[in-house]
Amino acid sequence: MKFLIWVLINVVVKVLSHAENDEILVCKTARSLWTSPAYNMSSMQGRPGKQGPPGNPGPVGPSGPPGHVGLPGPRGQPGIQSTKRISNVEQKLRTLTGSVWKPILKQYHVRTTLSSWQEARTYCQSIGGDLVTSGMRDPQTRKDIIEHLVKPHGPQYYWIGLSDIDVEGSWKWVDGVMATEENTHWASGEPNNSGGGSPPVDCGHIGPNQYLMDDHSCHRNQRAICERTAP
Repeated sequence: MKFLIWVLINVVVKVLSHAENDEILVCKTARSLWTSPAYNMSSMQGRPGKQGPPGNPGPVGPSGPPGHVGLPGPRGQPGIQSTKRISNVEQKLRTLTGSVWKPILKQYHVRTTLSSWQEARTYCQSIGGDLVTSGMRDPQTRKDIIEHLVKPHGPQYYWIGLSDIDVEGSWKWVDGVMATEENTHWASGEPNNSGGGSPPVDCGHIGPNQYLMDDHSCHRNQRAICERTAP
């Protein structure tokens, strides 16, 4: 009986002894695992959660540098030619015959009604011009006026804006320009004051005699050439 009791006591002591060692081993193992980097709780990561809603857009960044210059586009259609580039000759070729204004540097109008020099001048002034002046001083313009406006009406005489009414023998154009050999193309032997006295021969005209300047009585009834600046 005593022997059995002794055996049980030894078994219990051994069991307790092994249990204590196992507990110590288990504790040491757990401690080792706990402190191991692979099982450190601070380094352990769980599964990623669901993606949250997008945040508000950030501020607009600064503008970038300008891009490269593009290739030139196709050439456009040619524009309308400026009237300033049309030569005087082309303008003169556009003139028409008849009693209408003509675009020859300025505008010219033939008055076919017969009248005195002063009546003719009054008429030209009433339509915005005066008796022709610069158109007679310029040789080429005078030639064009004669060819396109005068000759189509046959051999006639025409008053022009030239006279010595203010001072006898001092011929002057009605635009204030004094008559000279360079700007006034008299017929041979003119002005000769032919038929002077009464009435005085103080007004200039042109006629079939090569349509050069000639002096005549201002009271003679004849046609006239008006001139005005083109609008």
